[in-house]
Amino acid sequence: KNPLTALSHSTFGNLAIPVRMFVRVYELGSMSAAGRDIRVSAAVASSRIGELEKYLGIRLFNRTTRSIQPTEQRRIFYSGALKVLEALEEAEAAVNEVTLNPRGSLHISAVLPSYRTLNEKVRLRVFYATIWAVYSAHRSKASERE
Repeated sequence: KNPLTALSHSTFGNLAIPVRMFVRVYELGSMSAAGRDIRVSAAVASSRIGELEKYLGIRLFNRTTRSIQPTEQRRIFYSGALKVLEALEEAEAAVNEVTLNPRGSLHISAVLPSYRTLNEKVRLRVFYATIWAVYSAHRSKASERE
């Protein structure tokens, strides 16, 4: 099954959401506890589990109004679900690292109307570099050698 096409008409459209819900229900032992943990109602938690069961074509929990009982499939799926969620967290952390610590060149274009009115044929290029950080680092290394 292709999760991109199989879930395209669902209300959540994303397999990670019901998988996270499943993991919390598995770990906490109840729909209401998992719902509180994720800040949704028990009905929403149950609905997400139902969608996941429908997608997988198996029962993960045998449910009554008072309890949920695990199935063998639930135990098997849990270990795989943890790996998937861990991989998603690692990918998210990698993206955040790049976002928080950008690298490369930054090109800025700016319109300087007062200058442009003086001479239409002249192009102005501005270069700005923070030399102080390089100078400070160089001085620190030099003082360590002394």
